[in-house]
Amino acid sequence: MRIAIDARDLAAHPTGVGRYLGEIVRAWAEMPEARAHELIFCAPGPLTLPGADGLQVTVRVAPGHGLAWEQLTLP
Repeated sequence: MRIAIDARDLAAHPTGVGRYLGEIVRAWAEMPEARAHELIFCAPGPLTLPGADGLQVTVRVAPGHGLAWEQLTLP
């Protein structure tokens, strides 16, 4: 299965939602069954994904910001 994730909150200095998503990624990396899925992280800028070792990860970067990025670019 391919799972797309809005990863905007992981860019730069993650706080709140970004930290929570980072912890979810770390937890997924510890689950053997999660390795059967491709995780596609979508963001408007470069990302680092600490703790994602062993997962099938694709990072899709498409420039933009705000609501326009979410509504037009992300889909």
